[in-house]
Amino acid sequence: MSKAANILEADKFSTNIPDGWIVQKEDVNKVVFIMPEAKNEEIFISIAASSTNSALSVDETWTKIKPSMAKNNKIIYDGEELITNEKWKKLEMREIVCKNEMNKIVLFTVKNSTKYLIQFGCPVDKFERMMPFYTSVTQSFKFK
Repeated sequence: MSKAANILEADKFSTNIPDGWIVQKEDVNKVVFIMPEAKNEEIFISIAASSTNSALSVDETWTKIKPSMAKNNKIIYDGEELITNEKWKKLEMREIVCKNEMNKIVLFTVKNSTKYLIQFGCPVDKFERMMPFYTSVTQSFKFK
């Protein structure tokens, strides 16, 4: 994985690193961006890509994994989002983490036998202000 001019290049994807954010944890195909001023990692964007040999469709796979992500959370939106001309499954929810009310967006798709998961988490009161960072990451996302 390499970082050049605020672009993160992983084996299976590339994307912009949000301005002013740090790469907290990375693997060949997993990265977590953290807002430096955020306490206790409360504002983050994570991307993970993993190979799959499942014959299930995106819809079937999403149906299997969505309940574990949505468990005990208030669903705000359950649908799809178009990201760089690809349809991704999207779940937006509100959850309580350490007594803090958080908004969380989960995006999921499968392409070329690889599962992709993008997550964005942020306190409710900072959500609108942080959305441009999320948008920067998702709109610059490219499959490899």
